[in-house]
Amino acid sequence: MKTIYLVRHGQSESNVGEIQRERASQLTPHGHEQAKILAERCRNLPIDLVVSSGFPRAHDTARHIVEAIQKPYEEAEMFGERRPASSTVGLKRTDAVLVAYEKDFWSSFHDPEWRYEDSENFADLKIRAARCLEYLIARPEENILVVGHGLFVRVLIAYMAFEEELTGTECLRLMRFLATENTGITVVTYEPERSRGEWHMQTWNDHAHLG
Repeated sequence: MKTIYLVRHGQSESNVGEIQRERASQLTPHGHEQAKILAERCRNLPIDLVVSSGFPRAHDTARHIVEAIQKPYEEAEMFGERRPASSTVGLKRTDAVLVAYEKDFWSSFHDPEWRYEDSENFADLKIRAARCLEYLIARPEENILVVGHGLFVRVLIAYMAFEEELTGTECLRLMRFLATENTGITVVTYEPERSRGEWHMQTWNDHAHLG
C-alpha cells in the first residue's frame, strides 16, 4: 500500500494580491510561517520522499519540509497549477480581459474542445492528472508527500475517483464542493489489491496544525 500526502503550498502572492502572477508567485511572509508550522507536523509523518511542482511557492513550501525531516526531494512540473492564457499573466484581477477569460474557462469546463489561446482546458488537466498518478504508482517509495496547488489537487482527487470516466461536469462539481486551505493535507492511499477501487481518501484538507 502507498500513502500519498497531497499538500497545498503556503499562502502566496497570488492568494492575497490583485495581480495574476501564475508560476512566478512567491510565498508571502505568512506563507513561510505556515510552511514552517507544516514542516514541524511532518516530523511525525512517515515520509520517504518529498515532491513539489517546482513553482516557487511550492518549492519554498517543500524546502521548509525537507529541512525539517531530511528526506530526498524531487521536482515534477506535472503537479503544477493549471496554466492560464499567457496574455492574462500580470493583469489585475479586475481587468476585463482576465475577467472574461475566467468566465469562459469555468463556463466551458465541461467542453473538452474549448481552449482560450495557450491556456490549459479540462482535457489537458485530465491527461496531466493521469500522468501524475502513474508517476506516483511507479515510485518505489511507499510514503510520498507532494506539495502542489489548490485547483490541481482537486483535479487529482476527481481523477482518483472516476479515472478515465471523469467528465468535466463531474470534475467541476467536485471542485466546487471541496475546499482547500493553504498547507492543508489530504491523505490518500493506493491499494491495487482492493476489489472496490485502488485509490481511497483518508483525510481531506487537514490544516489543524495551523491552530
